[in-house]
Amino acid sequence: MYPTGDDWHLHMLCLINACLGQLSNNFRLVSLKLTKKNWLVQIVLEQKKQDDIEAVEQIFEDYCLCVEESIQTWKMNGEVKFSTCIDLKIALDLQFSQEAISSEAVDYVRWIYSRKE
Repeated sequence: MYPTGDDWHLHMLCLINACLGQLSNNFRLVSLKLTKKNWLVQIVLEQKKQDDIEAVEQIFEDYCLCVEESIQTWKMNGEVKFSTCIDLKIALDLQFSQEAISSEAVDYVRWIYSRKE
């Protein structure tokens, strides 16, 4: 199972769009990872703050809605060729950490946002 460029572009654009106006200084990392079972949105916050947790929930909700609507539209128009990866479930991994974040490149991971530290 290998994602196409269209798979990645759709998911990345939807996540970037969902993050607009939502990120505070408490956000350390937003990344998108493809596993065998799902598209995993990983968000790392420095501290556990209620406003930012609510922002994460809103980001995830907006991202999921964007992906769902875009897939339906693009499939109806037949404009884009998706792989079977496109229909995988979407999951959220919210972490709280002040430790250094590894910046090594990993296959099937795309960094959407990383705070300069």
